[in-house]
Amino acid sequence: MGLDSRDYYQEPSPEHRFGGGPSSGGQGRLMVTQLVIINAVVYLFEILFDQARFTETYLALDSGLFVTNWKLWQIITYGFVHSRNDIFHILGNMFCLWFFGRDVEGIYGKRAFLTFYLSTIAIAGLLGLYSQQLLAGTAVSLLGASGGVAGVIILYICHFPQRTLLLYFVLPVRAWVLGLIFLVYDFVG
Repeated sequence: MGLDSRDYYQEPSPEHRFGGGPSSGGQGRLMVTQLVIINAVVYLFEILFDQARFTETYLALDSGLFVTNWKLWQIITYGFVHSRNDIFHILGNMFCLWFFGRDVEGIYGKRAFLTFYLSTIAIAGLLGLYSQQLLAGTAVSLLGASGGVAGVIILYICHFPQRTLLLYFVLPVRAWVLGLIFLVYDFVG
């Protein structure tokens, strides 16, 4: 008997899902919901109070981080700031965070999920900042939660690679394929 034919290795049911599977009551969704709300509030603050300059100066991750500005909080805060000119950036990030993050948080709990999410924001930010600076050869600034969301998607795929999800709400596709599509789109974009 192979490992893949054992009962405990099988997905609980083959049904198609709109967004994630069952979570551990209302408690499992709380941190993901809070992160989505924080991102939305920061985005609305920037738009309603015309604070693009503030967010770019103090919250975005700047390539001079370890050279001139030493604003170390930017390693995390850039992950909560999105360009006000591209609403699809924040909508896509928050939908994917909610969609994939609920099950991941259900497995690890609030504290571990938040630690993982913030760590992936920091790691992705530093890697992205310096790789873009090397490729572009000029100073760059990063905004968005894509690094943290990508980390959540990768962790989701590790736990549920064969789960069937609906792409565009109609096309059944395996979780690893949908995750790969998002990651390629995010990397290219």
